[in-house]
Amino acid sequence: MTDLAGRAEHQLWLPGDGPEVGPDHRLDGPYRLADRATDFGVRPEDLTEADGGQPLAYALREGMVPSPGPDPQRRFVASAAAGRPGARLIVVARRPDVPPLAELVRLAHGLTLSVLVAAGDERPAGLSWRWSVSLVHNGTGPGPGDRPHQPTVEAAVDFCLRFLDNVARDAVPPDPDVPIPVPQAPANAAPPDPVPGIEVLASQHAGGEVAVELGQHACRVHLRGPSGWRQIACAATLGAALRGLGLVS
Repeated sequence: MTDLAGRAEHQLWLPGDGPEVGPDHRLDGPYRLADRATDFGVRPEDLTEADGGQPLAYALREGMVPSPGPDPQRRFVASAAAGRPGARLIVVARRPDVPPLAELVRLAHGLTLSVLVAAGDERPAGLSWRWSVSLVHNGTGPGPGDRPHQPTVEAAVDFCLRFLDNVARDAVPPDPDVPIPVPQAPANAAPPDPVPGIEVLASQHAGGEVAVELGQHACRVHLRGPSGWRQIACAATLGAALRGLGLVS
């Protein structure tokens, strides 16, 4: 595990024998990478794989045995080592260096776009949060692929910014006589942080998924059901939408 700034710690996982365990069994001590995250000053959700930067899988991060049965340590180590050169797992413990979500909203509005944020609260099931962030044309709404899959807001913003060039290109009007939108919002025009309000909304629908389109002139709230996404609120701001849903006063 490394913070990419000079600190690196090595942990040897040895396959061992043991009694039969049930489903969702969690190993002790050194097999819990989530516990090591605190020593590096980051959240467990900030742990990523050095190869590709993908979030560390929940089971691997928490020391969860892949399936019930005997020899849990042996099976956990075998699962963690599979497909890795030299059976070596390199984990990066570093918080994403990205702008706050509110700043991304300000940028999107300057480009006459909206920010679409999807969230899922899985804490009642013993898991954590899931997020996704994307820049979309106003009124687009979520589609089948707009489901939350990142463990933190910062990771979702980081993933979104990787495609900023594509988004800026798509925002160019097809009519050459229409001016190209550029970010012109003043520095003090950033809206309030929308994350707490979205967390309130997602907590109300824990176990499900919600999506919020943060547009310059409208905020649309969507809930995902068995037949897909459906709009459940529309207001001038996120706060007004939450008040309309009875979630805040």
